[in-house]
Amino acid sequence: MLPKNFDLEDLDPEIKNLVITLNRIPEVNKKTTIYGPTSSAGNILYYEGSPLHTKDGWIHFYKPSLKRTGLIRQINQFSRDYPYFSLMSWPMNDMDFLQAGLEPSQQPISRSYTLEGSFWSDQGYVSNVRDLYSLNPEEKVILIEKALARQAELHSGWNELDSRIKDYIRRNITKDIDSLPYISDKEEPEGPAPSCPHHFCF
Repeated sequence: MLPKNFDLEDLDPEIKNLVITLNRIPEVNKKTTIYGPTSSAGNILYYEGSPLHTKDGWIHFYKPSLKRTGLIRQINQFSRDYPYFSLMSWPMNDMDFLQAGLEPSQQPISRSYTLEGSFWSDQGYVSNVRDLYSLNPEEKVILIEKALARQAELHSGWNELDSRIKDYIRRNITKDIDSLPYISDKEEPEGPAPSCPHHFCF
């Protein structure tokens, strides 16, 4: 579930529906960060009308380890079908809970997840950001063409995943998806602001 004061306008429009759908699932919660956008669809950033660099897409969330395992299988299958998407996970420790504004002693054993949509990882380039501005003209034309095609694939991929997760909800939770709330009505507990150690969130 999203925090009470979460601003949906902070989300790229291409992932807004997916973030809402994920957070309708009981026990799934979105992680937010102190570094600007809390998620990214994966975009080409421009400077004075020229492509500057690509920035990968990501969505952070967490859930109890033993809950909604079918959801994780669904996302992993999606990642096999679309190899430029990947799902990473790691056990949450006390600091993770504190950064989410939660009291560790009151939480079940949980895992953090980062769902990433990459421009270049399936081509052997693993950095979150890739320069398009300072290339020689030949390289620039080739990479920009590839980047534009991948950006379209990422954006359509998020929509495909949203559709698959809606199917998961219909099969396992309720056919009335809209009846599931996605924003909490509770005030967030005070705690350290979450950080984003795995990405350049700007």
